[in-house]
Amino acid sequence: MEKIIEETTKRLFKSLQQKIKKIEQTISSVETLVNDDATSSLSFSDSDEDVQIVNTKDKKQPTT
Repeated sequence: MEKIIEETTKRLFKSLQQKIKKIEQTISSVETLVNDDATSSLSFSDSDEDVQIVNTKDKKQPTT
């Protein structure tokens, strides 16, 4: 009985360790994406390009 408990515990800890590793990888990926996004946002704010706003009017189509 004790042997079964030990083996089950080992399997559970191994599974838990794998899940923790996946979570850490996911967190790392998300942090990288957030940092990349923040960097690209900063590059937009430093841009000297002009922004043109176009005012569009709704054109009504004639009814038949």
